[in-house]
Amino acid sequence: MIRLNQYEQISICGNDRSVHVYEGIGALAVAAGQTLTINQHNYQDYPLELSFIH
Repeated sequence: MIRLNQYEQISICGNDRSVHVYEGIGALAVAAGQTLTINQHNYQDYPLELSFIH
């Protein structure tokens, strides 16, 4: 994960169960050959949740 953080387009942090991407999730999904899923929420700060499974 440290190497990915060197790219300005991708910002991530990890924990025991998942990786959280703050920027560049679309680029990661394309690189992984996965489809990006978009879920809408009623949160003012985070109205969309973008994800993919790899």
